[in-house]
Amino acid sequence: MSNINESYDQPQIEAIIRDKYPLLEQSLLELLAIPSVQGTATDGAPFGADVKEAIDYCLNLADKFGFTTTDGEGYIGFADWPGNNDGQIGILSHLDVVPAEDKDWQYRPFTPQIVDGRIYGRGAIDDKGPLLACLFACAVLKEAGFRPSKTIRQIFGGNEESGFGDIEYFKKHFQEPDCGFSPDASFPVIIGEKGIIHWELSQKWQMQDQGDLLLVSIEAGTAANIVPASAQAVFKATLDGKKQIKDLLRQYPEKARIRISERDQQLIIDVKGRATHASTPEEGLNALSIILRLLSFINFAPQGAKTYINIITQLIGNDDYGCGMWMGAADELSFLTAVPVLLKVNQTSGTVAIDLRFPVTHTLDYYQKLTHAVAQKFDLTISTFEGKEPLLVKADSTPTRELLDVYHAHTGKEKTPLVIGGGTYARAFKNFVAFGPYLPNEKGMAHMADEYITQEKLLDLTRIYARAIYALAK
Repeated sequence: MSNINESYDQPQIEAIIRDKYPLLEQSLLELLAIPSVQGTATDGAPFGADVKEAIDYCLNLADKFGFTTTDGEGYIGFADWPGNNDGQIGILSHLDVVPAEDKDWQYRPFTPQIVDGRIYGRGAIDDKGPLLACLFACAVLKEAGFRPSKTIRQIFGGNEESGFGDIEYFKKHFQEPDCGFSPDASFPVIIGEKGIIHWELSQKWQMQDQGDLLLVSIEAGTAANIVPASAQAVFKATLDGKKQIKDLLRQYPEKARIRISERDQQLIIDVKGRATHASTPEEGLNALSIILRLLSFINFAPQGAKTYINIITQLIGNDDYGCGMWMGAADELSFLTAVPVLLKVNQTSGTVAIDLRFPVTHTLDYYQKLTHAVAQKFDLTISTFEGKEPLLVKADSTPTRELLDVYHAHTGKEKTPLVIGGGTYARAFKNFVAFGPYLPNEKGMAHMADEYITQEKLLDLTRIYARAIYALAK
């Protein structure tokens, strides 16, 4: 057996990976069965009991591999593999997942199963599968006799999808790693991430109870970073009101996506779209946008609700690139997207949430001023505003150089770093980049119904993360 501290023994590593793979697969199935969507905060579980259970699961697994674990009061957990010298490499992953509804899935999101080589379950690719691939990669290296020069710290986050409260806690109590990566985007290496703004535009009006169509409610969306797969509008309707809608639908371009039903003297309009991550709206079909466009052609009461829908449709209902809000923009590396993700309208008020992602060389302050100008122009209220500056790391920095070399050695493919619209943990610390799990041009399943990771991909990720961890910590 060769000394792995002197050279990377690929046959030895491959043998250990294959020996451990059944445990890796079983561990992923068990982890996917934990519905770790953010829940009600309790003592010791600030993001809910399910998120805490997922963190505890990974800490227990890391304990079994002989790593030193720390529970950050339920906010976050991490496992250390101490190095021989100073310095620390971070691997930053998350265990919280976005919501998933059984009705949108062929396979139940929190009853994981393997079908035709695919491991189905919410979080399979975002980010539980890659997280476990990294953890097992360290276990493989450890069994092979590797002794890291720098401490390897694997961080298990619990609030990546909705606020980074886990990272705030970590920074208050622990020292940041010197550099590292997050396995939560794409290969070869992500050096740039667009700035992100989540904001809500609200308006109130007087109730009005007369008309052939009286709005009861409009609802769409499940989370602030998912393109909605469904939307629904409910009306109280007279015969003339029903005729207005049915006549419109006969000639409506998107009628195949729209279904009308009646229940208890109410007319219900359901729209079916296709969910995807809000950073890549072109890969989905936004049911919220479809219902906005449809309702903009319908006359209904209250007039305040009708006016609000018309305004929102003008601003964000007809494109995903901010042109309706006079924000369309791009730089040499990236372009702006502005996607409606949540909508709630009743008889006296309405709120729409927008996911806006702006170019990596632009500033949060600039777009914060633009958003407030839009709200003022249309007499709308910004009810919430959350913003993150973009990330841009130099292409010749550590760990970018090392990870690009690892990717090239593993795949033989071109090693040009990328810029994305997604927001990963990489922006949480200095000198961090996103590294995998998707290959270039690979269809993303994050935040989509029937999310999965293939068995072969889980195996291959373990290979490439083992090589990457070795390269950074040798």
